[in-house]
Amino acid sequence: MEELAIKINICGRIYPLRAKREDEALMRNAAKSIEEKLHKYAVEFGIEDKQDLLAMALFDFTVEASRLRESNTKLFDEQIKSLIEVIDSHNRVL
Repeated sequence: MEELAIKINICGRIYPLRAKREDEALMRNAAKSIEEKLHKYAVEFGIEDKQDLLAMALFDFTVEASRLRESNTKLFDEQIKSLIEVIDSHNRVL
């Protein structure tokens, strides 16, 4: 697979990265999301310190990821229970 050399700007710093072609847009969108969140916190809370902004964004993204993971786990558990019920009902018929 071909890898691209890309540069991502986060909080005014340029980070050179290597990305698979199919991941390039995902990585650029992630950097854009980070920048948007940093801007939001800077405006909403009047925060200028870059480390504080990055820490708040990291915390926010981590909470979002945890919420998604929990939601996906619940959905997966429900699907497994449903499949078990289907299998059990078929076993009773046999």
